[in-house]
Order: sequence, then C-alpha cells, then structure tokens
Amino acid sequence: MYRKLRERWLSLSIAGKTRINLWFLLLVIAVTAGFAAYVLRVSYSVGHILSDIARCESLQDAMSAETAAFRIYVRSGSEAAQEALRAACEQTSQQLEELPYDYTAIGPERYARTWNIRSAYQYYSGARSRIAAATDRDQSEIDALYDVYEMQGHIEGYLRTLTQLTVDQGTAQFGLRLPALQRAPYLLAVFSVCMLLISISFSRSLVRSLVTPVEQLAASARRMEQNDLTSEDVVTDNRDELGELVHVFNRMKHATAQHIETLHENQMLEERLHREELVRAQMEKNLEDARLSLLQSQIKPHFLFNTLNTISGMAQLEDAQTTDQMIRSLSNIFRYNLATTEQFVSLKQELNVLQDYMYLQQMRFGDRIVYRVEIAEEIDTESVLVPVFVLQPLAENAISHGIAKKEQGGLLLVRVAPGSVPGKDGAPVACVMITVEDSGAGMSPQRLEEVRAGLKTGIDSRSAGPDHENSGDANEDSGDTHEDSGDVRHTHIGLANVSRRIHEIYEYGDLFIESIEGKGTVIILTIPQLNHKEG
Repeated sequence: MYRKLRERWLSLSIAGKTRINLWFLLLVIAVTAGFAAYVLRVSYSVGHILSDIARCESLQDAMSAETAAFRIYVRSGSEAAQEALRAACEQTSQQLEELPYDYTAIGPERYARTWNIRSAYQYYSGARSRIAAATDRDQSEIDALYDVYEMQGHIEGYLRTLTQLTVDQGTAQFGLRLPALQRAPYLLAVFSVCMLLISISFSRSLVRSLVTPVEQLAASARRMEQNDLTSEDVVTDNRDELGELVHVFNRMKHATAQHIETLHENQMLEERLHREELVRAQMEKNLEDARLSLLQSQIKPHFLFNTLNTISGMAQLEDAQTTDQMIRSLSNIFRYNLATTEQFVSLKQELNVLQDYMYLQQMRFGDRIVYRVEIAEEIDTESVLVPVFVLQPLAENAISHGIAKKEQGGLLLVRVAPGSVPGKDGAPVACVMITVEDSGAGMSPQRLEEVRAGLKTGIDSRSAGPDHENSGDANEDSGDTHEDSGDVRHTHIGLANVSRRIHEIYEYGDLFIESIEGKGTVIILTIPQLNHKEG
C-alpha cells in the first residue's frame, strides 16, 4: 500500500503536488479558524459580562461624585463649585447613557431596574437644577433641597441593586462558560499535536520530492559557478517536470564545459569595455564643467566695459563721494565674480550682487529706474542655492533693452516664491520660482517666438525684438563702441547663457519668457532644489 502511494506521489506533476499541499493547508487553516472562533466567542461573552459590571460601577461612582459636588455647591455657591457640579452631572449623564438597556440582552429584572434609574434620575435632574438656580432659599426651598438629598440616596440605592443584579447574572453566565474555558487548553494541545504530526509527515514527503532535488541542483550549479564541471550528475526518482529539469541540467553542464573558455574571454572583453566607458564618462563630465565655466566667463567682459563707461561718465558730473560709492559697488561685484569658484551660491549672495549692480544703474539713469525685490516669507535666501551669476544678466538685459528704451523709464521687479513641478513619477519636485519683470518696451509676438526658438535651440539670434535684442550686451544701446555691435557672437549672451546653464545643471530647471509690446517683459526661472543632473 505504501509503495503504491509513493509511486503515485512521484508520478504526480508539481502542480498536482502543490494543489494537494494547498488543500491540506486550507484544511488546517479552516480547523484552526473554527477552534479560534469558538474560543473567541467564549472569551467575548466573558468580556461582555465584565464590561456590564464595569459600566454599572462607573455610573455608581459618577453618581457619588455628583452627590458630593452638589452638597459642596449648596454650601459654598462659588463658581468653582458650580463648574465642578456641572462637570459631575455631565459625567453621570454620559455613564447613564452607556448603561446596557437592551431587554433581550440583560433580561427583565435588570431592564426594569435600569428603567427605574433612568426615570428617577430624570425627575431628580429637574429638581436639582431648580435648587441650584435658586438664589434665596426659604422654607419651601429647604424642603425641596432635602427632597433632592433623599432622591440622591434612592438613586444610589437603585444603582447598588443594579450592580448586584449584574454581578449575580454575570456570575451565573460565567459558571456556564467556565467548563468550556477550562477544556480549551487541553483541546488546543491535542489539536496542535495532531496537526503537527500530520504536517511533519506531509512536509517530509514534499521535501523529498521537491526540495531535495532543487537543493541538489543548486549545489551542482554552485560548483559550476566555481568552474567545477567534473562533479557527478544530479539523480532523482521524480517523473514530473522536476525530473525533466534535472535531466536537461545534466546535459547543459556537459555542454557548458566545452564553452567555458570562450565565456571567460568574453567576460574579460566586457570588463575592458566597461573601464573605457567609465573613462569616457569622466572625460565628458570634465568637458561639461569646462563648458559651463566658459559660458559663465562670457558674461564678465561685457559687464566690465558697461559699468566702467557708466562710472567714467558719472565722475564728470558727481562729486568724489558718489563716485566712491559707485566704485565700492563695482568692487563688490568684481570681487564676487572673480573670487567665486563654486558653481552654486546662496540666493542671498546673488541678491546682494544684484543690489550693487542696480545701485550703479540707478546712478546712471536716476529716477528713470525703480528697483524692488519681493521675497516670500517661506524662502530662506541663505539656504536656497542657485547657479552663480544668474540674476545680474537678466537685470542688465531688462534695463538695457527694455527700460532704457522708454523715455519715462520703468520698474524692475524681482520676485522670489516657492513652487513645484511634476517629476518623472508624478511626485512634485520642490522649486524656487524667480521672476524678473520689467515695464520696458516689450516685444511683438513674432519677435517673442524667435527669441523662444533661439533659446530652445541654443543658437544666438540677432532678431530678438525691441525689448531683449542683443541681451547681455548693454553697451550696444548706450552708444559705447568698445565692441562691434554687428558681431552676432555677442547677441543673447546673458539670456542664452542663463537658459543654457539652467537646463544643463537641473533636470527639471527651466527659463520661461513672456512679453507684451509696449508693456514689458517677464522672465521666470524655475530652479529645483537638490535636483542636479547626474554625471
């Protein structure tokens, strides 16, 4: 009989063995769940009894506290005593509402006693409230006060009786369930032993037919991993899919021995190619850093010539004090430009440099330029990091090719606020939104599209429009002749530089430009925080 069962078992497919094991586990789970439900049902009934007793005792304690608070209030009449009485009354009412009041659950005797307590407390509450509200107590009020004391005593007596009834009823119910609770540990022990023996027997059979061959295959595979292809073949009595797998594995092992040398050579070649790829990636990163440094350095000569010409003109009109202040502001900008070696600086540093630059421009243009900065309260300018020299080129662009073209001048407004953009997985990426807005000449829709296209492709365009034409080269509009205004290499240096740096540094960074002819231009920088591109 045993041999027939074993042969039958070995001939079963893996799916058949798995289904038998699953049905056995389901049977064990079902029996265990039934036993647990039985124990829980018994335990729940015991817990319900204890809960009813606890509620009765809680109401009894609450009523005693209310009686004491009422007597104190009657004697003192203070606001503190009145507040204590009000709290005690609320507690008693809450406990009374939680008292079991289901006829089928608590029986006729407890139900009748509970009804008496509810009715008596309702009548007592009205009398108590009238006594508490009375200011002068005559003889009738004193008689009513003693009636309230008497009602309190009756209610407390009803509560003691109800508690005793609940305890007696619970004791009787507990006595009925006690034998079941006493038998539960022994039943659990017998059930556990039976399930353990059956599980051990079934698991051993499953291990011999499924797990052992797999372990042998794994051991043989580990030896193959160590280039040991001379070990004995794996042997199993299974006639299922696992037996077929063992047979195929043995054939594969013999075939692998013939190709191991070729695989080794291929691996060496892949490692060499990988090392070369790493070197190439490092070279590309170094080249990218050099290109960013070159783009950044393009701004510096333009601003130097523009500012020096401005100071030269002012020196002829102003006294030495004004000139000294202008030179100090210019020195701060040059010191920041030349001494800053990091790719990123704090937003506070950028705003300070922009303040010095705007001072120089206001000295040049006078009241024609109004400069204002608005920073949201959530923004900490010292902790926010931005690329170095990212704001000054935009301000220079707005003044030279926007505000300066209007006879009445205009406003340059810089706003800093928090924002977010959607990431690859849809989660928001925290950003700082920097808006540089001017009320200059603006540009036509056609010119605006040309500027946007030029920024997108990274190609400088001379036909940028009346507001931001030749951006980054302020001297072309001021009449300076130190460089050829027709050299298209200098067109859009400032704006294109900032745009290119933002897109190359940040994965989700962006520069957006909007303009209305005759009204001005708005440039919005989206600078993610802690989201630099890899590599």
